[in-house]
Amino acid sequence: MIKHYYLDESGHTGDLANAREQLAFGRQPVFALGCVGVDDVAVLDREIDRLKALHDIRSPELKASAVEKKPRFISDLVEYLASNDLPLLIEVVDKRFMIAANLVENLFARQIGAAAFKSEMRRMMNMIAEYVQANAPAALLRAYIDACCTCSKDALAKVFDVMLGWLKRAEDEVGCGMYRMAANTYQEFMEISVDDIKQLLRLLPVPDTGTRGQPVWMLPNLSSLMNIYARINHQHQGRIDGVKLFHDEQRQYGDILQQAKAMAESNCGKIEVPRLRHADFNFDEAASLIFAVSNTSPGIQVADALAGFVMRYVKRMLYDGEPVATEAHLAFEQIVDFFEHGDGQGINFVMPAADLLKLDVLPITSF
Repeated sequence: MIKHYYLDESGHTGDLANAREQLAFGRQPVFALGCVGVDDVAVLDREIDRLKALHDIRSPELKASAVEKKPRFISDLVEYLASNDLPLLIEVVDKRFMIAANLVENLFARQIGAAAFKSEMRRMMNMIAEYVQANAPAALLRAYIDACCTCSKDALAKVFDVMLGWLKRAEDEVGCGMYRMAANTYQEFMEISVDDIKQLLRLLPVPDTGTRGQPVWMLPNLSSLMNIYARINHQHQGRIDGVKLFHDEQRQYGDILQQAKAMAESNCGKIEVPRLRHADFNFDEAASLIFAVSNTSPGIQVADALAGFVMRYVKRMLYDGEPVATEAHLAFEQIVDFFEHGDGQGINFVMPAADLLKLDVLPITSF
């Protein structure tokens, strides 16, 4: 099997707590992490040169910006990967949905307990997150972000105030059920002391620590990397010793990504992990995570081009309302069709089902 995987991202704007007031995410509401598997990078490099000449791409380094208006290049690149049985894995994250999912994970899943890791309960939690994304006032997500940034009981009280006020008016079955769950969590919250930061943090996502010692909340690149790592682990049936992941250099978040990977590996068998059809979060062995510069890595350049294309395509379809060229639709369909190769290849969409319908993607491609 393939031993070398190359990764790069597009749409990165830091941790989602930076969204603050307008939830605009620097006008980049979608994040994508691309990954391709290839052992013979010299052959890949020659194919890149051939395709660049064919499509009149003159930049020395293959970058997403250089092929932004060249969807046929993307089509040919994807066709090359498919015809040579080279793995393609992509994570696409709607950032607003990720905040909603974290809120649900920490304020609702606690009412379910360990059963929240079972597949049917994961589907239910996903449904609740979709409900929050579609119906909750923006003030709820902003309040939750503020609670992350301050870690105070007053800030969390504001979250419950907005959430319960909203859900109390619900007349549908989902909203009424959520109100009862939120009310139970609120009662537990009221019993927590103002000074008991440890208990208050249980209502928030687990923060990571930045290079200056500051807490970092809800990093799409971290969760996406861990998902791809688990997908690769599944493909290799847990035998990933000797596998190498080459990620584009990460000066700001490299240490966080390494620490999260090491923690996932050390937790093998110790904690409950999600059970997914195409991803295995039980790491009996460990791959290597290596940060490299893109200008010397054809694999990273391909991952960058594909991640950039998918991020821009999804953003235009869901947020911009811009016309999309027929060739771009076809290239996107080719990437989606990688799911048919098995082993969870193709795109994992971290977004509501309603958005999948807008993208004309069947829910079966979700993991």
